[in-house]
Amino acid sequence: MNIRRTWMREARSWGTTLLLTAALILGIKAWQSQSLLPVDDASLAPPLALTTLDGKRTTLAALGGKPVLLHFWATW
Repeated sequence: MNIRRTWMREARSWGTTLLLTAALILGIKAWQSQSLLPVDDASLAPPLALTTLDGKRTTLAALGGKPVLLHFWATW
């Protein structure tokens, strides 16, 4: 009877370890599958014209497909 309890406790411990390991592996695989490659034309940014810090006007089209980071914030 005591051996059976010990076996059940170990089986539960191994089961929990296996479940957590599987969840971790699946989470990592899901995170890695997110692509950082360019998207299709249907989701391109709309035309946008902004003034740079040195006062010049520029558009997204003028940047010719280069990566662009826009950081908007407000000080209320």
